[in-house]
Amino acid sequence: MELRNLEESQHLCPQLTKGEVIISNGGDRAPPKIRDCSKLIKSWCNDVINQRYNVQLSASNLEILWASIVSVFLIGGAIGSLGGAWVANKFGRKGCFLISGLLFMIGGIMFSFCRMANSVEMLILGRLLVGLASGLTTATLPMYLSEIAPLTLRGALGVFCAVGVTGGVVVGQVFSLRNIFGTSDLWHYALSFYMVLVIICYLPCCYFPESPKYLYIVHGNRERALRELLRLRGKDALVLIQHEMEEMDMEISTKVVTSSFFSVLSDPALMLPLIIVCCFHGGQQFSGINAIFYYSVSIFEKAGLSTADAEWANLGAGCLNLATSFLGPVLMAKVNRRPLMMFSKLFEVAPRSVAMSMGSLASWSCNFVIGMAFPSLSRVWGAFVFLPFSLTCALLFLLTKFYLPETRGRDPSEVAPLVAKGFRSKDFTTTTSWRPLLVVTCFFTTLGSCIPVGYFLGIMNGPAVFIKVWCYDAIRSKYGLSLSVSQLDVLWALIVAIFLVGGICGSLFAAWCCNKFGRKSTLLLSKFLLMASGCVLILCRYMDSVSLLLLGRFIGGVAAALITTAHPMYLLEISPANRKGSVGVYTALGVAIGICVSEVIGLKQLFGNAELWHYALSFYMIFVLGSLPSYRWFVESPEWLLKHKQQDCLVARKALKDLYGSQSISVIYKEKPQVATSEPVDSKELSLLAVLRNPKFRLPLILVLTLQACQQLCGINAVMSCKELLTKVEVFYYSVDIFTEAGFSVDNANWMNLACGLLNCAAAALTPFVINRFPRRSLLFSSLTGCLATSFELFEDSARPVAMSMGSFASWSCNFMIAMFFPLLENAWGSFAFLPCCTVCIYSLILSWRYLPETRP
Repeated sequence: MELRNLEESQHLCPQLTKGEVIISNGGDRAPPKIRDCSKLIKSWCNDVINQRYNVQLSASNLEILWASIVSVFLIGGAIGSLGGAWVANKFGRKGCFLISGLLFMIGGIMFSFCRMANSVEMLILGRLLVGLASGLTTATLPMYLSEIAPLTLRGALGVFCAVGVTGGVVVGQVFSLRNIFGTSDLWHYALSFYMVLVIICYLPCCYFPESPKYLYIVHGNRERALRELLRLRGKDALVLIQHEMEEMDMEISTKVVTSSFFSVLSDPALMLPLIIVCCFHGGQQFSGINAIFYYSVSIFEKAGLSTADAEWANLGAGCLNLATSFLGPVLMAKVNRRPLMMFSKLFEVAPRSVAMSMGSLASWSCNFVIGMAFPSLSRVWGAFVFLPFSLTCALLFLLTKFYLPETRGRDPSEVAPLVAKGFRSKDFTTTTSWRPLLVVTCFFTTLGSCIPVGYFLGIMNGPAVFIKVWCYDAIRSKYGLSLSVSQLDVLWALIVAIFLVGGICGSLFAAWCCNKFGRKSTLLLSKFLLMASGCVLILCRYMDSVSLLLLGRFIGGVAAALITTAHPMYLLEISPANRKGSVGVYTALGVAIGICVSEVIGLKQLFGNAELWHYALSFYMIFVLGSLPSYRWFVESPEWLLKHKQQDCLVARKALKDLYGSQSISVIYKEKPQVATSEPVDSKELSLLAVLRNPKFRLPLILVLTLQACQQLCGINAVMSCKELLTKVEVFYYSVDIFTEAGFSVDNANWMNLACGLLNCAAAALTPFVINRFPRRSLLFSSLTGCLATSFELFEDSARPVAMSMGSFASWSCNFMIAMFFPLLENAWGSFAFLPCCTVCIYSLILSWRYLPETRP
């Protein structure tokens, strides 16, 4: 406690705070963005080349020259980051920082005089030198600040590097405005203005301390390290200084200095932290933020802003980014580090310089790739160019979730052992963690079952007008009938609603299938129905048969009802107690993803057109086929085996070991005592009539039916059904109509509608992570997504299949009611048609508030 109080007393130490703030705000600010003055510099380069070499550059040659000027900074950064480790170990952290300052000054001088000397070469050389300086800075400054700060300040002061970068971006945006230096006569001053910050930073450089850890552990000078600690901590903190010196004594006695690239790369204990550092540094660039900042002005111009307004909007975006970075020092001191990671703390002193250099190299290399490749990809992919960035963010999130250790309040010597075993550092053998078989089961059952259900719900929106035209032509050619507009509308309503009718029919015998064949076998049966439905949907166009279209939709509805009943029940029964909430919401997550996928596939540019709409309807078969091979490794529900296959108690026991891990057998026996004793259990399943007559199931049934029905009657599916029942492609209701009334074109409104679907999907993706961290009732009041996980926990095993089947029946029935009757209600009441939806939500809220118990363990 005394040591911690001494560490906290260092928060106001002037030798530390003033020095670090000056260093981070001067040394780490990159030069202003050259792209903000791009047109002016391009024109100057063209004139200079023409005057000096009597060569008139073509547009393509000028673009190549401009790309070279821009990218040479990134090349310099990559080279500087590679040499950062050697320079930091050869000349010290402070010495490396001074060298980078000298390079910054020389580069600034080159910028200032290149226009006067009419030399494009000076401009390129200046960019290269500044890139070298930036690479050295980003590789060594976070390490330097981490090593001179006390334990309690390392997190807060370590993020000043990021604050300096974002601050430099804003300064560059300000001074490149036309009102200041962004003119044809002053642009060279805009490029070199950062020299003012460098001068302010380096004036007191003689007072900057050297890293005590570098002096002692790398250089072997214990006396000088002690003197620097006295300067940094103050003479009143002798106990803290003694503690830090003892830590360094222990580190130098137990650790061999290995600072070469080869030794670090060949050390298995450093493999995982190196992967984490390189992935996160590279992922920062591939997250899309730099692509946005590189082309932000053009993005705002395409949105309709003038060039001047686009520059001010660009400045606003930079200021927002800077304001957010200012929260870093505060948050680092108050919350855990994993969301706000300082990667230098993953390494001890000996390999730290090499590791940070490799991270910086990954950052600069990926930055170079983004700068060079993004324009070409944007022209080819359009708005889809940001999908790889989204995937990168998702993968980084998973890497953080499973492998990044918490470093708050820990010395690097304490953090390093947590990742020393590589990917085996994370223990997946206990029931408190996700076992691989459980993860695979959740993923592939959701991929091949729930995503097709959402796909069926949303796919009819995009190609609707083309399917209607085909139906009209098919009936006229086959039966010689010309349908009127009203008759065609009735036929279209039947095509849409037949899927819901199939869902109602399937929900009626879903409980019987789950009890007769098992949970896993019911899901497998639903997959075969989905495959049969997809084949019928493909054949319907080639055979000009509307009947086959109706049949395919009906079979898909039956399969969807089996899935929505069996899937959440199956995951609930194979999961340990502390994971039941998380896996219970994967059904809703898969449906949300399926709707988003259908909106993408249904676009005119892909399959939502007159030639390919039948492939759009059956595209979900890819997900089904992709998940089918994995079913051979899935286990049947142990609870179902114990009830219906009492002779297979050993099979149930093996299934639980596969799911939970052999090391958790005691926990298994505690949760499932019948597995340990091999005693027969009551295999009697309650019938529908028995469940309805039993008073103890009355309230749970009311809650389940209310929550399942409310999902459909709350209004969200009313929007979807109205879009499905439209008669002209130009007529859009609600979400699309809102965007068109706001000034968007029909195509752009559809893109915005897709963005809303992605937002809904992203919100659903958060549910597995929050449902075990917060009370279920509170989450239910915030969103009805959690009702699936909550409702399944209201029933004992014998009544669960019937209850879930009834809930599925209520859901499909209300969905059918919305699809058929909401358009009529909207035509009569207009916007007031949503009042009944509000009433249903209020009723569900009151009922849940009064009677729904908390099911979180």
